[in-house]
Amino acid sequence: MMEPPSPRAARRLRALPRKPSGGKLQSLLLCAIALTAGAAVGGCGARTPRVASAVAGLPEYTAEDAALFGNTLSPTVFGMTPDRPLAADPKLPARVKEADFVARMRISTVTREVLAGRELHSLRLVLEGRPLRGALRSGEEILDLTVPSGSPAAARLESRRGALAGRRVITFVRQFQDGGEPVLRWHAEGDTPELRSLVLAAKPLDGPPQATQTAP
Repeated sequence: MMEPPSPRAARRLRALPRKPSGGKLQSLLLCAIALTAGAAVGGCGARTPRVASAVAGLPEYTAEDAALFGNTLSPTVFGMTPDRPLAADPKLPARVKEADFVARMRISTVTREVLAGRELHSLRLVLEGRPLRGALRSGEEILDLTVPSGSPAAARLESRRGALAGRRVITFVRQFQDGGEPVLRWHAEGDTPELRSLVLAAKPLDGPPQATQTAP
């Protein structure tokens, strides 16, 4: 009858590496071959490639950007006379340069709603023809925009909401990242032949004029 191993011998036996089973040994060999070839095999410790961030490449939304794209409606949208002649507006060249696109759009609907205790006015804009400058991303032919109750345009929207449906506007739109999320920021002006001509003729602040369509 064999005597059990001494405690010291038992500790040595436990310290010896166990021989991998046939299936495990085959998996280890496959992983070694795949990693040598530069391939990724499930279970071999290969990292899953990261999905591109939705905000990659988008600029941060700053106070300077808010001065150009502040989700604002110019008084001209309501048929009012602008504070200064359009040709003298110092923000117009910058808006044209910085916008992803400038487009003539039609106000389809104007509604009022309350979300989380805040009153908002929502406008749906529909593209009219080709953009005057830049290019739209897929889905931007229809824009649903919101105007908070505290904005200067909110009181005008409240009193003239029914008169805006069907009105044309020139919309300056750019996409930013804000709080780690992609957001659209915009500014709208009343559509006039003068403004369309100014947009089409505007030169980028640091280069030659862009190729644009002819104003109707």
